[in-house]
Amino acid sequence: MVTMDDGTKKDIDLKVEELFARARPVGGHPARRRLVIGLVIAALLVASAVGGVALLGTSWPWSPDAQAEPPAPGRTLDPPERSSPETFSRSNAARFGGSLESLVQEAMERNGFVPVRHADWAADPGRYDGDLLLLDAPYTTIYGTRGRTEFLAVSPRLPGPTRIEAKWQQVSGSTDEKLPYLYLNAADFPEARVVIVIDGGGWRDGALAWLRRAAAAAPEGKTIRVMDLAGFLAWANRL
Repeated sequence: MVTMDDGTKKDIDLKVEELFARARPVGGHPARRRLVIGLVIAALLVASAVGGVALLGTSWPWSPDAQAEPPAPGRTLDPPERSSPETFSRSNAARFGGSLESLVQEAMERNGFVPVRHADWAADPGRYDGDLLLLDAPYTTIYGTRGRTEFLAVSPRLPGPTRIEAKWQQVSGSTDEKLPYLYLNAADFPEARVVIVIDGGGWRDGALAWLRRAAAAAPEGKTIRVMDLAGFLAWANRL
């Protein structure tokens, strides 16, 4: 229910009287006067719906310079919360990392690879052929525990099964400290070919240079390629 003070009611009464006065000369016909009044009142109600008139408790006519009601004595308004880069990194790392994985998968799909869960493929490999992108491919880590990589590409177009890892770091953090662990696992993968897609611009100075040097010195018979997203897209397009 709409409520109003005496001053507001008086203003509305004056406006209604003004509407009637303006409507009287309209052809002198009662029906036409009622039509004009109805249209104008309808317009006022529409204006009130968007906060433009006194029916909602503002002054008449509404002014865009009207000030918000100040806080009660002794109470202050809390400033809006701001996220630090570190907080932003923690809360968004999974989302942006997932986006990088999605871009990698989309690039492979655009080049004819069909995504299939590794577990489904392993249960019945004979059901699948052609260019496959196996998702959540398991492996045994250097600690002897069970791990998973995002993708394992299997295709006649490739020299052999190829593991694909995607790592994203947008702001400085501890992820680059895990690069040696990533490399040692990659060197120990059962597949001879590994692609590491690494992007985000937040890697510590020297971290990517170390990873590339390590990949270039991979054990005999192992090929590990390190590339950013643009390089990976170019690589996928050449398959």
